[in-house]
Amino acid sequence: MKSIVEVLIERLGQPERGRAIAAAAALGRFGGPEACTALGDALATHADSAVRSACADALGRMGGRDAACALVRVLGDRDRVVWQSAAEALMGLDDDAMPAVVSLFQSREQRERRAALSGLLWLTVEHDESEVSMSDDVNYTVWGWWN
Repeated sequence: MKSIVEVLIERLGQPERGRAIAAAAALGRFGGPEACTALGDALATHADSAVRSACADALGRMGGRDAACALVRVLGDRDRVVWQSAAEALMGLDDDAMPAVVSLFQSREQRERRAALSGLLWLTVEHDESEVSMSDDVNYTVWGWWN
């Protein structure tokens, strides 16, 4: 008999959006290494951006270094919804996020190193639109758009 996590992982891989999103949310609540791996894989590869976004949210809810690594890897994704969801989830991870970003700087993959740079900028640039527009600091104003 399959465990609930195994059933949810199967549903996560299904093309039906509603079931896959519900599975991602449930896996985020259950947590564990199997759930984290499945969510990270679906975040990177699922065909539906809404499902990928739900995976990012679930990984953010789970927390941990592995979740942070999966989130950082998609910061350079071409799909804006996925990228933003991963960035929002990453912001909530605090202490787990920075080591994941730093470890990706050592990757042999250029795409992962670029994602690490995006993550580092996202985690270090404070952004509040009213502060940016009122700031006299040129560097802050220029980089404020990043976050």
